[in-house]
Amino acid sequence: MYLNEIYRHARDYPDTMAVVHNGNAVSYRQFAVFIDAVRAHLKQSQLTSAGLVVTLTSNLYFDWVLLLALRSLGYDTVSATNWQVVENLKLRDLRAMVCFAVQEHSLGEVALKRPDLPVVTIPLPLHSKLAAGESPELIHGGRFGDHILFSSGTTGGFKKLRYDGAVIERCMSDPLSGPTARLMRREDVYHASSFGPWTKAGYIHPLVCWLRGATVVFDQRPDWIAHFFDQPISVAMLLPPMMEQLVRSSAALPAGHPKMRLFTGGGFIGADLVRRVIRKFRCEFYVMYGSTEMRIALESLVRTEDDVVWLRPNLDADVDICDEHGRSLKFGEEGALRIRFSPNYPTEYMDDPQATARHFREGWFYPGDMAVRRADGRIRVLGRVDDVLNIGGAKLAIGPLEERTRKLLGVDQLCLFIQQAADGREMLIVAIEGDRLPDRHQLDKVRREFAQVSSVNFQPIWKFPRRNNGMMKVDRREVLRLAQGLMASS
Repeated sequence: MYLNEIYRHARDYPDTMAVVHNGNAVSYRQFAVFIDAVRAHLKQSQLTSAGLVVTLTSNLYFDWVLLLALRSLGYDTVSATNWQVVENLKLRDLRAMVCFAVQEHSLGEVALKRPDLPVVTIPLPLHSKLAAGESPELIHGGRFGDHILFSSGTTGGFKKLRYDGAVIERCMSDPLSGPTARLMRREDVYHASSFGPWTKAGYIHPLVCWLRGATVVFDQRPDWIAHFFDQPISVAMLLPPMMEQLVRSSAALPAGHPKMRLFTGGGFIGADLVRRVIRKFRCEFYVMYGSTEMRIALESLVRTEDDVVWLRPNLDADVDICDEHGRSLKFGEEGALRIRFSPNYPTEYMDDPQATARHFREGWFYPGDMAVRRADGRIRVLGRVDDVLNIGGAKLAIGPLEERTRKLLGVDQLCLFIQQAADGREMLIVAIEGDRLPDRHQLDKVRREFAQVSSVNFQPIWKFPRRNNGMMKVDRREVLRLAQGLMASS
């Protein structure tokens, strides 16, 4: 039972900080007592004995208290900040909703849309039956429930993934889960930013911290950067745009601050930005490649500029690059990246057999990225070809973006690709079918539309290649190859 680890820390290290939320510190004893009181309240509620329960709150600390209490009672959980998220997920067999009383203002829509759905509202403050200085007793028996994450990484729309509660500790102790899990120590203070428990980083990393007895800092304030060093942060996970914000800010490493390990993933990052971060904060810097669907497949501790772009597989046999027929490619040949299934991670999208068939095939997960392997075994992720654009860690459905860009440029056909430039930064390629580019005024509109991307490159292609399959769909992979060739020769 995972929750027992928190209860043990509450007994053995009661005053160690478990959570700091928006500057408010919570010790392991306070954390455990709060969870235990919520458990007691839930036991007395009218909840069914099992099933899927959604938690409704925008407060990450409150959300984790609810999730840990519910799962320790055997319920499966999913987390949402508002009812619209729940509707978009199209959850089957949803049995109930749980929230704290401070969230009651959000329940009107729930009552309107799902009057049949039981709602348990937990009062605040919630008083514990434990005496002052007491920690909860360990839980004997029972099932630790599953948790549903949702991802738009491979498809551009919400896809649900069920993480098995029975293997949660095995998942976190997996040496291939990544350096955040592998290197976390009890004395660490981990800055979790505002990653919610519906994301992979927001789900796994706090659980790893509490398993080891470390401290998790959640900061949901708009001025989070001003408070970044309020705590002795030793580990942090930040997306590339957040790294840029931090290094541009006036935040400075305080005297005597512990050496930090900074992690980034979710999108391409430039070598220049990494260099500035390391120089300013004198930290270890890791670039990681993973997704909600899988463990960390590739990673690199940055010592040289080369390390930003060329990542090491955590296990060579678990990472492959193949052609469209599933045949493994040789060194230097570009193809589709695929990652071997792990028994600790999901192997399907819930309620979506079509997406499952596309991305989970014959023992491999296909994230949708192109990649190339060099002779020393390192792999460079080149970028996506289909489905979505990954811009600064945000996965956006490609169809609406291409439609808007076509209107801005006044063209009939184009393809958008986010690729990694030689220095590691994001580069947008706009391949336009035709023999010439639109005028500069129209091109500048598109540049402004994608101002967050480091560079935008426009490339005319006389005629797009199309697949000979009756539908005559544009062969996006071949369009990208042609565009890259033309750009290299110009």
